[in-house]
Amino acid sequence: MRVRYEGGILVQEALKEVILDPARRTPGSVVSHGHMDHLTSGGIMTPQTVAVLKVRRGGTGQPLPYGKEIDLNGFRVVLKDAGHVFGSAMVRVDDLLYTGDFNPEGGSTCGRAQPEFVRDLIVDATYGRPGYNFPPKHDVESDLLNWLEMELAHGPVALGGYEFGKSQELIA
Repeated sequence: MRVRYEGGILVQEALKEVILDPARRTPGSVVSHGHMDHLTSGGIMTPQTVAVLKVRRGGTGQPLPYGKEIDLNGFRVVLKDAGHVFGSAMVRVDDLLYTGDFNPEGGSTCGRAQPEFVRDLIVDATYGRPGYNFPPKHDVESDLLNWLEMELAHGPVALGGYEFGKSQELIA
């Protein structure tokens, strides 16, 4: 199996190929989730991400529920909950796993990413360097609630966040 970046993660083996998170509309591709840096029309994605795509870009995609295996261009493809945002998916292609953005703790609108035993692993790692070490999610949530209570005693508070993902976590 050969893997390289070519406007997305291109996976090839013999005459088979599939592209993951392509930069532009690519039929027969797989889209991991609804953030704008991953979201394109025409590919396979969770039903939730299809709905997000319709609202955010006016596009269409081919829905594939978590856990359902399909044949895509000769590869076995399965989507697994990535725990990142509503509808986010890790993509298993035969014995390779592409994480997309993932979260083993999960979120308020999604489950949590579960370990997969594979031969090859491609990790989308915004915070992959060892220097990044975040406190447990429940500590962050508790600190935020305490801060909000303190600030609300002085008047209204406005919180901002990305329109898809962080905003849903704040509301939940």
